[in-house]
Amino acid sequence: MKRILIYSSLAVAVAMATAWSQSNPMHTRNPLFGTWELSSQMLDGQANDPKVREVKMISPERYMWVAYDKSSMKPSGMGLGSCKLDGDSYTEHIEYINVNGQDVSDMIGKDYTFTVKVDGDTLTQSGTMGTMKLSESWKRVK
Repeated sequence: MKRILIYSSLAVAVAMATAWSQSNPMHTRNPLFGTWELSSQMLDGQANDPKVREVKMISPERYMWVAYDKSSMKPSGMGLGSCKLDGDSYTEHIEYINVNGQDVSDMIGKDYTFTVKVDGDTLTQSGTMGTMKLSESWKRVK
């Protein structure tokens, strides 16, 4: 029951933040800010084709993401925290993360810095998370 409440609350937060970010012109000036859907991902040079949909929202000071199985509609991961953008350097400070129930608690409280580039409605994000090399492509959700 507690898990359902958490996931329901997260879904409402995502919907509200999406509406807010798209309606508040102060926060839409930077093309990085908004809602994105993962379109491709490389982990340590290997293509990752998960059977999940992953959505990420980025605002001037906060980010959050949620992933769920497309067929069962069950969540498979989520994370949130603060973020900072300095040119093409984007840093996420993880405050909460859950990935398929794995113990990733060692990531909480850490900063991960990526290089980002927005080209139209495509966001590319690359860098490392610990020892894992990550390269992602995201499409803007309209």
